[in-house]
Amino acid sequence: MFRLHLDKDGKPQFNDKGLALFMQDGGTEAVPFDIDAMIDDNRQKKTAAEAAKKERDEIAAKLKAFDGLDAEASRKALEIAKQHEEGKLFDAGKLDELKAKYTGETAQKIANMEKALEDAKAKAAGELTAKEAVIHGLLVENAFSASSFLREKTVLLPDFAYASLGKNFAVEYQDGKPVVVAKDYSGQPIFSPSSPSAYASPEEAIKYLVEKHPQKDSLLKPANPGGGSGSRPGGGSGNAGVTSQKQFKNTDEKAKFIAEHGLDAFKALPAE
Repeated sequence: MFRLHLDKDGKPQFNDKGLALFMQDGGTEAVPFDIDAMIDDNRQKKTAAEAAKKERDEIAAKLKAFDGLDAEASRKALEIAKQHEEGKLFDAGKLDELKAKYTGETAQKIANMEKALEDAKAKAAGELTAKEAVIHGLLVENAFSASSFLREKTVLLPDFAYASLGKNFAVEYQDGKPVVVAKDYSGQPIFSPSSPSAYASPEEAIKYLVEKHPQKDSLLKPANPGGGSGSRPGGGSGNAGVTSQKQFKNTDEKAKFIAEHGLDAFKALPAE
């Protein structure tokens, strides 16, 4: 997974062309990523899919007017009928045979065309979904990684916070540009406290969701921590029988443990 490359102060890094730099998990070299170019390509894919659907619907509408009667087959049949009248075709049974042949060929061509359109639509939809996932990761997940509120005010690691709260964020398009929209626990949009008519920024939304969480007292750092690492429940029986980080099945379990026992208690657990 690629993550936004941050300096030691948590600020995003850019190359000399103004493109944000990203680092792949386990990688050693940051690479630039042109979000605008990816969004433009995503928009073109979406437009192509819509054009293909419109073309298919137009063809279907035209064919509906000839339900039970194929225009091409009818034209061939009229030509044969004319030949019959002129004495060039005297076998009446031949007329039905030719009509059936042309009708079958035309129906197969239409079926092939519709399948090609459906395949193109499915491919475009798949590419669009993949692009949307990348955009969500770049705009939302990296907002958690760069959040100063999470670092300074909570005991949550960015990955754990994203695993728990990321589902409250979505990417919508306004005037062709992606905008992050966060929703509260009841599904209503979260607006900026400094500008109530605008959506909250990712940082404002993260702060709001943490402070409105039912277990916020366990998620927020104490205002005046005392007693060093002993100020939060630590090892022994306070760890509910957990003896290593390997015992956690997923990030939700890790986040719950940290919320209940503190980050120091989690770090104190051996990796194996």
